[in-house]
Amino acid sequence: MKQIKTLNKVYHQKLSVEEAYQLLYNVKVKLKQTHFIKVKFRFKDHPIFTGIFSLFTILPIPTGLIKFFIKRKSLDNDFITNKDLIQLITSKHVYIEVDSKDAYIKIKTL
Repeated sequence: MKQIKTLNKVYHQKLSVEEAYQLLYNVKVKLKQTHFIKVKFRFKDHPIFTGIFSLFTILPIPTGLIKFFIKRKSLDNDFITNKDLIQLITSKHVYIEVDSKDAYIKIKTL
């Protein structure tokens, strides 16, 4: 119904074509927000340190705690800003997996 009304306004020249296009096709998608982040580390050369660190990350970490530390520390990075990082961390169903020769890191938002 919204499309017909918008097209009628364009036809009667009450609305420009650009404005009608913005109304019809630029719908912003609201991302679902996450509440917890699950972190898993495995250091290949240090199994004892991996075990100790896994005890601290057995339970998921609240997102508010992560956002607090990100806001306190400013990133001087060309690739990602603090605002983008907070948006990435607070979005649901984000899965980051890093596998290097020294460590294996898995971050999952719940």
